[in-house]
Amino acid sequence: MFPTSRGANTAEEFVRQRTKIISAIGALDAAVVGLMEIENDGYASDSAIHDLVDGLNQAAGSGTWTFSAPASAVQGTDAIAQKIIYKPAVVRPVGSIAVLDSSVDAEFDDTKNRPTLAQTFEDIATGTVFTVAVNHLKSKVGRAVGPKNRQG
Repeated sequence: MFPTSRGANTAEEFVRQRTKIISAIGALDAAVVGLMEIENDGYASDSAIHDLVDGLNQAAGSGTWTFSAPASAVQGTDAIAQKIIYKPAVVRPVGSIAVLDSSVDAEFDDTKNRPTLAQTFEDIATGTVFTVAVNHLKSKVGRAVGPKNRQG
C-alpha cells in the first residue's frame, strides 16, 4: 500500500502502477501466479497483497482470485517479498504454503536471500497435482567482468 519505503513515490504513481499490474495479471491465462517484489507487509486487509487481490476481483468478478498465506505474516527482513495468488475455481491448495528459509535448512542464508514460498495445488478439473515455488534472490553488486565499453 502507498506510501512505502520502496515503489511509487506519489499517490498518482501508485494508482498508475496498480492499474497496470491488475491489467497485466488479468490478461494472463493463468490459474496460479507467483509474485515478486510485492510489499512485505503481511496478509491483513490493509496489506499490499489484499489490495491487489481486491483490485483483481473488482476487475474479474468477486472471488475470482485469492492468495495463499503462510503462518508467519512477514517473510524475512526485506521490504519486499514473494506471494502466490490463485483462482480457487480452477485450483485448490494441497496442504499449507511453505516458507523455505534458515528455519527449514540452516544452510539457507537469510541475510543474502529472500525466503522462497512453495505451495502445492491440485487442478480441480483434472486432479493433476503440482507445486509452485516463488524464489527471488537478492541482487548483489559486484565488479564487472569482461571488457569495458568496447569500441568498434
